[in-house]
Amino acid sequence: PFYVMEYLQGISLSDVIRKQHLTLPRFLSFIRQISLGLQSAHDGIMVDGKICPIIHRDIKPSNMLVIQDASFGELVKVLDFGIAKLL
Repeated sequence: PFYVMEYLQGISLSDVIRKQHLTLPRFLSFIRQISLGLQSAHDGIMVDGKICPIIHRDIKPSNMLVIQDASFGELVKVLDFGIAKLL
């Protein structure tokens, strides 16, 4: 078995925070995107015909990647589900 992930180029949120102060609108955009990503994981995935929620268990700025998207602008992706737990 194997899984495939999309290739992403960006900068970690921890690096973004270290290099500059975030404006309030940018901060709120990041928080909203992170929250939506975690909500999607908590909503679960289908495993053997059953919905299994995913708990990330390692939320921190270095596990968030800020990327530039031609259509949507600045996007935050939640990464590193290495110690995530399926419920």
